[in-house]
Amino acid sequence: MSSPVEQIKDRLHIVDVIASYIKLEKAGRNLKARCPFHNEKTPSFFVSPERDTFHCFGCQKGGDIFTFVEEIEGAEFKEALRILAERAGVAITGGGKEEHSLREKLFLVMEHAVLYYESQLRGNTEALAYLKDRGVREDIIKDFRIGFAPNEWRETCANLLAKGFTDRELEGAGLVIRKDNRIYDRFRGRIMFPLMNTRGRTIAFSGRILPQNALRKDGEKEIEVAKYINSPETPLFNKSNVLYGFDKAKSAMRAEDACVVVEGQMDVLMSHQGGVLNAVAASGTALTEEHLALISRFTDNLVLAFDADSAGFRASERAITAALLRGMNVLMIELPHGTDPADLVREDPKKWVAAVKSAGHIVDFFISAAQNKREDAGAFRKEIRRTVLPYVAHIENKIDQAHYVGKIARTLGLEEAPVWEELRKLEEHAPPAPYMRTHDAFGNKEKQTLDYQKKIEERILGLIKILKKESSMAERVTRAQEAFQELTSKDAESEENTIPPERLEAFFFEAEIRENTGTFEEELQELFRNLKVHILRTRLRKATNDLAYAEQKGDTDMAAEKLKECSRISKEINSASVSYTL
Repeated sequence: MSSPVEQIKDRLHIVDVIASYIKLEKAGRNLKARCPFHNEKTPSFFVSPERDTFHCFGCQKGGDIFTFVEEIEGAEFKEALRILAERAGVAITGGGKEEHSLREKLFLVMEHAVLYYESQLRGNTEALAYLKDRGVREDIIKDFRIGFAPNEWRETCANLLAKGFTDRELEGAGLVIRKDNRIYDRFRGRIMFPLMNTRGRTIAFSGRILPQNALRKDGEKEIEVAKYINSPETPLFNKSNVLYGFDKAKSAMRAEDACVVVEGQMDVLMSHQGGVLNAVAASGTALTEEHLALISRFTDNLVLAFDADSAGFRASERAITAALLRGMNVLMIELPHGTDPADLVREDPKKWVAAVKSAGHIVDFFISAAQNKREDAGAFRKEIRRTVLPYVAHIENKIDQAHYVGKIARTLGLEEAPVWEELRKLEEHAPPAPYMRTHDAFGNKEKQTLDYQKKIEERILGLIKILKKESSMAERVTRAQEAFQELTSKDAESEENTIPPERLEAFFFEAEIRENTGTFEEELQELFRNLKVHILRTRLRKATNDLAYAEQKGDTDMAAEKLKECSRISKEINSASVSYTL
């Protein structure tokens, strides 16, 4: 029996899947569009119906329907598999039938809970009055599926049990608490904010107590109730991986190339109401490295709308450091003292939009903050070292780091040298950078990169593979393979099998777009020449190092030999040619 992946590919065509997300237009045998993964004016995103693959020549992303859904939804492979399986009507049995069945049952429980809480809100004048007083519009309440949990001990669980769900399922979903072998509603007298996964399915709740329910009787005493309570961790919910509003913000995050992180659910609601649609909030936890991993699937620009003196900001400092070490651009929004995003939107949505647009780099923000509260030169220097230099030390881009060292030196009225010295001391104790990224030959960020020679070799082998498709090119293919072996001492046929599939797809797309193979031969000649020059220069560097070593040791014979070798290699570089010709 075929695997779920094969069944899905049999039932879903890549053109239909991609066309449900972006507009495609014909381009010969292929289809093209403006890439959804980076900003561009001229379409460089191509879909091949014949090979059931896509590739963008601008950002180099490519693959099959699973790769596309992973990228566009910001999902892991398992989640992309589930999305496409539902669309194709394919049953996923991985992870155990019982486990899969339980997860789906918990999703169903949560959906019914949302519907129940929504119905309770519609009939509760106090809860509606609270939301109206906070400035939340009806369309936002509906869009974010806000509800209300009755201020009763067993009202919600009784409703769900009546629908056929079990105690175990309600506990598994985190909706109830068990005491003395009985279950009671976890959320009572609260405005209910559903927390969604990336696909918009409810996985947890955050409940905000109504002001009139903020105190409860305990005998003779009145005890203050927690303002917010959140679902416990469940098979569906891990608070370190979830951002409130992410399912609605992800498209705007990609379009704006930025993610705005605010402190609470109300800030997210009002931000979206005010037109800033790429806003999210952490749910019951500080911003985490897992959150950063989720955000960085869509953008490398992180915009924080925290009060720099707040507990939320201090709790998130580790993640901010991790963001800088990842190479992310971390910006801060400067809010008027004592206000939050929700306040600004209520006052005038334009003020919130303007505040987001004026966000500055986190280092600039803290330099400005230090200047505003400095008492004397000595205190100012200490403040800069305490609050500013640690962030400079974590900036991955060395050019940006040098810029801020210069700015700090000018601000302090110092030369750059002592600032660099202090920075060096901090960097010695800095945490490792597990998410450091490098850039490939196209300027794209990748976890690993091939060296220059490997890139040229791959390109040559890819073009040879394309030439093989034309029977009239057999002789020229043989000459190209011989030239490759002469230069690299590697067998072209064997090496072809080492090219990553996504790179081969790019080569084949190019062949289809050019619609003839003739122009590839000229490119092959140039690539062979470049490869030979690169190899010769590598040998020249080694010979030069050997020459320096011989001179240092006083070995005149070896020095004379290496000098001749350097001269000979230099001449070869200047007149480099290859045996492969048209």
